[in-house]
Amino acid sequence: MTDQHDLARRLAASPLLRRVAGAFDGADVFLTGGSLRDRALGVATHDLDLVVSAHARRCAAALADELGGTAFTLGRPPDVTHRVAAGRLQVDLW
Repeated sequence: MTDQHDLARRLAASPLLRRVAGAFDGADVFLTGGSLRDRALGVATHDLDLVVSAHARRCAAALADELGGTAFTLGRPPDVTHRVAAGRLQVDLW
């Protein structure tokens, strides 16, 4: 298992994660779920699970624009997830 500081450095250095976080215009973004587990284990993933401090629907639309993908909603209120699909990448936002 990697130590927390090494993992934090690797996550911060990821071009994909930096690009994704940059699309949210200053909102806090947290990697979570299976995508965090996979990155901690050093496993490549094309599925990101994120929690954002701003409105998730607006963040999904901004990310879809940045990545040239499509944003859509999954579920019904109050259990809604916003998904961005861009090529092989899939990002779920809460």
